Amino acid sequence: MNLNECNIREKESIKKFDKWAPNYERGLWGFYFRAAYQKVLDLAGKHISCNSKVLDIGCGTGELAFLLSKQATEGEIVGLDISQQMIETAQKKKLERKASNVKFIASRANSIPYKNGHFDLVFCLNALHHFPDHPSFFKEINRVLKNDGTFVLLDLI
Repeated sequence: MNLNECNIREKESIKKFDKWAPNYERGLWGFYFRAAYQKVLDLAGKHISCNSKVLDIGCGTGELAFLLSKQATEGEIVGLDISQQMIETAQKKKLERKASNVKFIASRANSIPYKNGHFDLVFCLNALHHFPDHPSFFKEINRVLKNDGTFVLLDLI
């Protein structure tokens, strides 16, 4: 897939998720997301310490990031999403919940603005199928994840 096709798919995703942001966790999808988040935390929770640096790619409105922040209380939780509306909704929730160790940024998943080996854990739940260039995504995960880090992927593909 060439870069031009990637940009078209990304633009379509941005429009779709910007529109969905205000009601993203409501209804049936919200039920699914909450169950998926809990299952992933049950399985991967042993890898999270109080000072872990954790990246949540495709964070949406931040629900997983907030759950992670309760385990990595002294750590750094970063939620990343390509949709500015999702990030803005997550920021509002952050203020309401007073989650001081959580940060949200709008960015592409294949160009994460962090140095090599920064994160102890990287989560990507229900987002991979939206990314147009899987090889560059996995290369980027490998770059930002510590050598002994943990990558958790869950998707409907």
